[in-house]
Amino acid sequence: MYILPYFLEKEAKNLLKIKLSKIISNITDDFIENLFIVNPDKKYQNIMMNLEEKIKESILEILKEAIKIFDNLFLKCDARKKQFNVCNTCHRSIFTIFGLLEFDRIYYYDKFDRTKHFYFIDTLFKLPQYDRYDCLIKGISIDNAISTNQNKGAELTNNMVNSLKSTINNTRKCNISRQDIYNWISNWNLPDIEYQPIESDSDTLYIMVDEKYIHEQIKAIVVKNNEKVETKNNCNIKMDIINFLNFLNNPSQFSLLLPAPKTKTKNFIMSKAFITFTGIEQNHKRRKLLNKTTFLTTSSNPWTEFMDFICKIYDFSKYKNIKVLSDAGTWIVNGISNLKLYPENEIMHCLCEFHVKQKINRITKDKNQARLLIEYINNNNKKDFVSLIQNIMKDKDEKRKRTIEGYKNYLIRYWKAFKNMLNSKVRSSMESHISHNVAKYFSYEPKAYSKRKIQKLIKLQEYKSNGINILGLYLKSYKNNEKVTLKKEELNFDIFNSSSSNVPMLYSE
Repeated sequence: MYILPYFLEKEAKNLLKIKLSKIISNITDDFIENLFIVNPDKKYQNIMMNLEEKIKESILEILKEAIKIFDNLFLKCDARKKQFNVCNTCHRSIFTIFGLLEFDRIYYYDKFDRTKHFYFIDTLFKLPQYDRYDCLIKGISIDNAISTNQNKGAELTNNMVNSLKSTINNTRKCNISRQDIYNWISNWNLPDIEYQPIESDSDTLYIMVDEKYIHEQIKAIVVKNNEKVETKNNCNIKMDIINFLNFLNNPSQFSLLLPAPKTKTKNFIMSKAFITFTGIEQNHKRRKLLNKTTFLTTSSNPWTEFMDFICKIYDFSKYKNIKVLSDAGTWIVNGISNLKLYPENEIMHCLCEFHVKQKINRITKDKNQARLLIEYINNNNKKDFVSLIQNIMKDKDEKRKRTIEGYKNYLIRYWKAFKNMLNSKVRSSMESHISHNVAKYFSYEPKAYSKRKIQKLIKLQEYKSNGINILGLYLKSYKNNEKVTLKKEELNFDIFNSSSSNVPMLYSE
């Protein structure tokens, strides 16, 4: 690392000050000129759009001048002349948050080792190599995409980078696509976050659990001549055309025109969501979950991963009661026992009210019968509950009887769990959480995801729900060559604080 001699540093500052004064003067003159133009209907819009465009252009001009000044000063520096020679001058363009930055910079090589060569400006400004977009644009795009979707995230970032005038006139230079954001997320080694332990006076820990199915990108499995043949989902039409042409060439192969056998494929990814909290705070009509933590995964061993995650945040030895609020899915019920880490932990399963009422409404459409069934459950009258369902099943066909019998068995099996929910101070709000954290981004629109990609997207949603700044996280970790673990307290982003020092003229590493 080399420092510019004081007189060169001073020269750079003076040159930049002169250029800045000229730029500010030009902006002021343009603003005053637009202010006195007679156009009362659109004056405000024109003034604001012209001012925004001029400011962005001026910032880019400042960057160009700074690059030019520092490159020329390094060219004249004696330390450079002793070790590096000029190779040539190359043009570069890169999109910044203010627009397209285009500039020329000098390419150098080492006198004593010609294999060593570099751009001084790229080294000084830490510009990404072989990239058309800077890290700020990438981070903002990913942040927008996580809050909405990749298509909308690209649109929001394009609107921010381009000036209002170019957006309205449809002359935008920056056109980020959803595929760009997809690639940026794929190339990002997303770090694991280690959260701070949560201290609470409550003796009860609540855990809401649910799942949501997400469409999976798959290849169809076609059984032909007792052999499995993989074809892409969109190849069925092409295969029909090929079969028809083969039939015309050889009419004896009539079997080619027969419909293909039905494929049996698993085309859903089951995402699992865990919401952990210690109580509820009532604020007027709204309620807030206290000490809430979200955990999302698509793993086939969700309880193992969840326990590894959650036991570092909550001290289970301090919680006498652990209440699980769920819809009693098989994978949930089978994993509840994992929560008992200490002998003093008492595990209680609470069945969500929504699913009980859902099953009752599917048993009967008669409002009086549905009301009676709910009353029987509330009064713990299991005998009359079963008797009423038997009466409802009369005169029904066999298929309908089997369906009602299944709903009845479900309610009887989890009768105690539902009574636990009715006696609990806290009721389940898991449906809204699964909607906001998963369904809103992955299920509302007809999209499909690969198993490899969905886990990263799910984890980003988890970080967002837990209060992690996605833009700051990207800026701090996008250079990582491998996956690392970051503590949440490390994400204070002090790296972005400015500090006063000499201008470092680094030309070798």
